[in-house]
Amino acid sequence: RDYAGLMMKTLLGLPVRAAIQRLEAQGASYTLVKTEEPKKSLHGTDERVVRVKKQNGSVQLVTSAFRTEQEE
Repeated sequence: RDYAGLMMKTLLGLPVRAAIQRLEAQGASYTLVKTEEPKKSLHGTDERVVRVKKQNGSVQLVTSAFRTEQEE
């Protein structure tokens, strides 16, 4: 079983801080890459992990802001 791959999948969708805490608890090094939808900028405030990739012995977390609360 690929436990490293399973751990990587569990990071998807998490708030960035929670993902970082999990990686640090495992002693893994990581980098953050922020991205956003070019056509539909939601100006969100909830930064979440949208992609996880192993790269050069490190974990790359690609993050994007989401609007998780409705506007009134």
